[in-house]
Amino acid sequence: GNERRRHSLLVEIVMADRDDRIHIFSWNGGSQLKWKVTTALDTTDIPYEFHDYDLLAVGDVDLAEPGQEIVFSDREADKIVVLNRTAGLLRAIDENLQYGDGMAVGNIYGGSEAEIIHASRDDSWKIFYYPDDQWYGAGHADFEQFDGVEVRMVDGVGEIIDLDRGDKIRGLD
Repeated sequence: GNERRRHSLLVEIVMADRDDRIHIFSWNGGSQLKWKVTTALDTTDIPYEFHDYDLLAVGDVDLAEPGQEIVFSDREADKIVVLNRTAGLLRAIDENLQYGDGMAVGNIYGGSEAEIIHASRDDSWKIFYYPDDQWYGAGHADFEQFDGVEVRMVDGVGEIIDLDRGDKIRGLD
């Protein structure tokens, strides 16, 4: 017969605000084209805050935790903060953060877990490998204020991409 298969698709958008909340919007891929807030996490119990122009990313950096972790920067504390799905503090990573830096979470080394990438306005980037609690893979990049940084897996190789404000897209090495 002529059967149509329906697949369940769950899509989430994560947003942090300055009111000590992380909002998770969900869309289940059904016929109702509506986004709804499915979770509002209270972050008042952790000693770090999300401020204007801080950075936010999501990825599975800690395989011991179920699901993906929420990663954000706190420029005032010079920390990259890793939270679990319920806003429990997993780790606060010391890092010199500047206004306009970039951050991404993605798989660079091809393992099961994702890494945290910090692209700094001091024209450098580095990779934080969560299981070892260390920074690796530092390199030079012409990274300007508010350039974008992304991670993509291409033919089994992780690439860090600088989305330059000067209308250039560059792979970082």
